[in-house]
Amino acid sequence: MTHKLTCLRPRVRVLSALFLLCALLLAIPAAHATTPPTILMSQIMGAGGNGTNPYTADYVELFNYGSSSVTLTGWSLQYASATGTSTSSNLFAIPTVTIPAGGYYLVSGAVTANGGTTDPSDLSTGMTLSGTSGRVFLVDTQTALVSASIATPSSDATIIDMVGYGSPNSYEGAGPSPAPSSSANSYIQYMQRTDICANAYSNSAEWALQSIPTPGTTPSTNTDPVGASAPHNSHSTVTVCVHTIPASASNPVATPSTVKVGSNTLLTVQVIPGSNPTSTGIAVKADLSVFGLGTAVAFNDAGTGGDATAGDGIYSYTLSVPGSQALNSYNINVTVTDTQGDSIATQVISLSTAALSSTSTVLSIAPNPPVPNQSTVLTATITPNAGIGGTVTFKDAGVQLGNTTPSVNGSGVAFLTLPSGLSPGVHTLSAVYSGDSNYTTSTGSLLVSANVPPVPDFTLSLSNSQVITSGQDRNVAAASASPSVRSSRCSVWSSVLC
Repeated sequence: MTHKLTCLRPRVRVLSALFLLCALLLAIPAAHATTPPTILMSQIMGAGGNGTNPYTADYVELFNYGSSSVTLTGWSLQYASATGTSTSSNLFAIPTVTIPAGGYYLVSGAVTANGGTTDPSDLSTGMTLSGTSGRVFLVDTQTALVSASIATPSSDATIIDMVGYGSPNSYEGAGPSPAPSSSANSYIQYMQRTDICANAYSNSAEWALQSIPTPGTTPSTNTDPVGASAPHNSHSTVTVCVHTIPASASNPVATPSTVKVGSNTLLTVQVIPGSNPTSTGIAVKADLSVFGLGTAVAFNDAGTGGDATAGDGIYSYTLSVPGSQALNSYNINVTVTDTQGDSIATQVISLSTAALSSTSTVLSIAPNPPVPNQSTVLTATITPNAGIGGTVTFKDAGVQLGNTTPSVNGSGVAFLTLPSGLSPGVHTLSAVYSGDSNYTTSTGSLLVSANVPPVPDFTLSLSNSQVITSGQDRNVAAASASPSVRSSRCSVWSSVLC
């Protein structure tokens, strides 16, 4: 990808510095905006046509180790000698071509010998490589590399792959690929990537020498009979790469991340099992010793203990923060392991503790004063009341009233109705609020007396002119009245006369 940067011609001399800066920026190679393509060099022959080499030309074999096709548009192979600083005379353009997953593409060089086996190339060029020491670059442009890129290949994102072999001035990784032998008297060597299904960007670790023996001789190591590792081209059978992907973990979260002491928070970590082979025996453990628990407390993905969904890869643990926990910020280390021994980075869950907000409870009764054995309603009002939860236990002298603990409603109020009211006498009532994950408990009290209502004052005139007044003994008054008066008044004044 080439980024276009437009620079305007400077109109005044003071802008000359800015113009120079633009020119320099245009000269900087554009870095890849995405992951580099999955194309690499898998085999290199630099001694084509030498001695008894059955192949008449040098060649470079390309391979797509990815899981999808890659189209090469505007790519090139470039070569620099072991100590050279330019590739301009050794740049070989690759036409637009699509290499399928596991597919090959063979670029051959100039034929330097008659007879032998002609390289089964997809692209023939004038490329000539050293048989013992040099540098080959696979580049996603057709612009010659500058000397700085040749000297430090890792600095240039247009270089997709690079091999320095023998004794070059630059290479990928800790060292170059070993120097091949091109001796006509014993055997010819070429370079073979040991694992074509990955690019570790390390020449010394990724490349090995293979030998094609001269008839009648036996090289001591890495012998390849002619044709055993013949170069592959676009018509060769694809090689399916099985990529081992280690297990990984992410998204360490506490919900809520700020929790009131004495309350719960859900700790979760997402785990993606490895593949080829599939991870087994996944274990997620946290050091919760600061909360008075162990150093390896197990999480679960079984849909229990606060885990939302079994088998979804999200491992959970419900942490109950002690009421005495210090108010602080905590980093909880969570380790993830599997039986395959994948290296999985320690996950860190950040958690803060906060104090519960205080509350107050006010208890009221209706009617007030209560009437013995008549329906009575107790009301507890909690402050603050916005968004508060929890329940209220109503008590009389410490003994629970009713068989329920009413919930606090959205207005911070809880009610209890006593259909039979209170018994006659004095009552020490209380309303105990339970608190919730954000608020403290509190208690409201009320002292009430449930008494029989006093007899109302009255004056009763009877037909025999006797007057009964308030406070007079009812039995005496009733006895003093004539029988007919007592009979006629009993139905009306039964509580007074009868």
